[in-house]
Amino acid sequence: MRKGFLMLVAVVGLVPSAWAASDSGFEIRLDGGLVSPVSGLLYENYTSSSSFGGSLGYSFGWFSLLLDAQYDTLNSPIEDSTTSFNTLEAALVEKARLGAMTSVKPFVFLGEGLGVSSISGSSASETDPLLEAGFGLDFFATPNFSIFAQTKGTFLLSSTQAVAPDKLTAFVPVQLGVDFVP
Repeated sequence: MRKGFLMLVAVVGLVPSAWAASDSGFEIRLDGGLVSPVSGLLYENYTSSSSFGGSLGYSFGWFSLLLDAQYDTLNSPIEDSTTSFNTLEAALVEKARLGAMTSVKPFVFLGEGLGVSSISGSSASETDPLLEAGFGLDFFATPNFSIFAQTKGTFLLSSTQAVAPDKLTAFVPVQLGVDFVP
């Protein structure tokens, strides 16, 4: 019992010093990448295309709280078609960096918010609850600047089928970006 207690005290004592970082402050993230549809009819009717966005928030060193905005577009696979499925997402994202012993730090994140979906050439649009979860790697160039690679699952809970053909619309963006704490 005493040995277990001493190990717990040692771990609890090491965690704050391992996670303490000089990169506390306002955090700005910019990203871009490729997004792929993974849900039913959306997967059948659209192909992978582009994703870009940004976040603004506060970093507490190992933990960040961010307001994230993302724009994703999926193109029709039909050669002559200009139809695309577009989403504009806004989420409150909680991000936790894991391990602070090297200049490469893995992180996980979870976000909740809203997504607005529309089809180009159509006046129909739909606003739905959004949930996203993902993981990535921060490659720190300096204590206040990093390049990151991340992937996530984005899930829109569609209320109607006027725009989103699936009750659960799912995307998987793979993104590269920059992250800095000025």
